[in-house]
Amino acid sequence: MAAVLAYGPQAVLSHWSAAAHWGIGAADLAATLTKDQLTYLIEEADRKHRLDVAALDRAIARRPRAAGVARLKAVLKTYRGTADTRSKLERQFRTLIARAGLPEPQFNVVVAGITVDVFWPQWKLVVELDSEAYHHNPRAFENDRIRDAAVQKHDLGVLRVTGDRLDNAPNEVLADVLALRRRGPSA
Repeated sequence: MAAVLAYGPQAVLSHWSAAAHWGIGAADLAATLTKDQLTYLIEEADRKHRLDVAALDRAIARRPRAAGVARLKAVLKTYRGTADTRSKLERQFRTLIARAGLPEPQFNVVVAGITVDVFWPQWKLVVELDSEAYHHNPRAFENDRIRDAAVQKHDLGVLRVTGDRLDNAPNEVLADVLALRRRGPSA
């Protein structure tokens, strides 16, 4: 810790030293820990209120092929449990993308200060699932455009999918998702 303080605000503590500092055991060591050890680390960090799953997702998106990432993703998938789907459309969309073999996105997470339906951080893509019941009046129509603009200001793509389109053109919805994902290391 003395070295970090000596090097200033841009310095960081990592691996075993960071873990010792936070009192959670090993950190940044997904490549060297067993799945059980990594699970314990995640649980211990959560118990001590040191777990930031969104930060882990961002780190994974930055280095998707790093050693240990597959193990970490497997542990996080089990640890998260079932996705936070809140509507029939979200569950239907989740089933569609799982059948297509697409990576599991985040559901109902805050992005750019707005809770969005679906988010792939590694693709910088937000998908909003619009049912007629909630998006069929002038106020909702206007609010949707304001929300889209706010998200797009953060260099994120936005795709709106209606329930009708999800029911009647699922392959076209998948094609749109794939076309709009950002080309990057994980795309």
